[in-house]
Amino acid sequence: MKFTKKIIATVLVVALSIAAVPVMGATVDATNTVPNKKSLMKLVDEFSTPIGVTEEYIMKAGQTKSYDFNKVTARADMLRFKAEKKKQVNKISKRMFGKKTSKVTLYPGEWGDSQVVMEIDSIKKTSKKNYYIKGQVYFSSVTGNKKKHLVGTFRLYVLRKTSAKYKYVATKLSLTTWKKATTKASKVNLFASAKKYKNIKATMTYQLITVSGVDGAKAINKTLKADMDGFQKSKSATNFYTWVAEDDAKKIKDNYYFTATSKVKYNMNNILSVRITLKWYAGGAENSDEYGYNFNAKTGAQIGIKNVVTGSTNTIKKKMYTAIKKTSWSKSYKKKAKKIIKKTKLNNLEFYMKNDKVIICFEPYSLGKKQRSFKRFYIFSKYF
Repeated sequence: MKFTKKIIATVLVVALSIAAVPVMGATVDATNTVPNKKSLMKLVDEFSTPIGVTEEYIMKAGQTKSYDFNKVTARADMLRFKAEKKKQVNKISKRMFGKKTSKVTLYPGEWGDSQVVMEIDSIKKTSKKNYYIKGQVYFSSVTGNKKKHLVGTFRLYVLRKTSAKYKYVATKLSLTTWKKATTKASKVNLFASAKKYKNIKATMTYQLITVSGVDGAKAINKTLKADMDGFQKSKSATNFYTWVAEDDAKKIKDNYYFTATSKVKYNMNNILSVRITLKWYAGGAENSDEYGYNFNAKTGAQIGIKNVVTGSTNTIKKKMYTAIKKTSWSKSYKKKAKKIIKKTKLNNLEFYMKNDKVIICFEPYSLGKKQRSFKRFYIFSKYF
């Protein structure tokens, strides 16, 4: 249960999922043992330009496109974006596929300030000479901060062929675009009591996000529903009921509220990030807090900061220390924040994503006795 707050106490970008392509026979992870791995990586890089053009101009979100390179039409689709001159076609075709390809209509283009980057996640062996490479496709800016964002995932099937330039030739390719999650927010009234209060008007609501359209929707919805249940059953909610009853008996006329407002702040790169903002008032000053839920939209599993920020644990924490120094917080707050980060596992830190930022949250009073509302700062994610 994530709701353990102490309130009562005082971002054309589509993300992609991996194509499920059936493979006959058992597979063995060969990432570290594959022969001529560097040459194989060069073959993968040959597909950067045609994949990039295919993603931008042909594919739609939530669809899979497959190529069988035994067929001339499939090879031609790749080569028309790859070759710049007719005399290059057969040379490139033999290099990539181990055979010539005729009648290719060239369609050269330019990427401007972005380039396509293909990153290999794993290489698996399917038979004596057959392998498939699973990885992700990014657009990477060649200017400015050179950040990247996910635009594709791929599975490239290859045949080991020692006479070929890269010692392998491509036989099949599968690309799949991730379908953006569809979300809906519904306000749920959680204040229920048999007692009718005469003087205090009390409200307890939770804005529940429900997700559809992605494979992880069921798991995501279960987690968010559990947070709502935790909100209603928390000690904070129990205290709210008690204080409403006590103040109503004292004939205090007021409007008391305890609310949780949920909002989707990031829905791309196969990531769904939900920010939950809490507000509570029962006389005196209003208290507030916020925290986030961050999901892999494909699996529904929660993800941590290390999934969305580049670098080792120490590198990421150093980024946080630098960001904290730039805040307008008091020296004591900065010192306490650094201490908390230092002793806390990265994936246990509260955060949510917004555009290119990863926003880290500190609940009220965690940095000092006078910290009535939440505090937050940000570092940059690995995505645009």
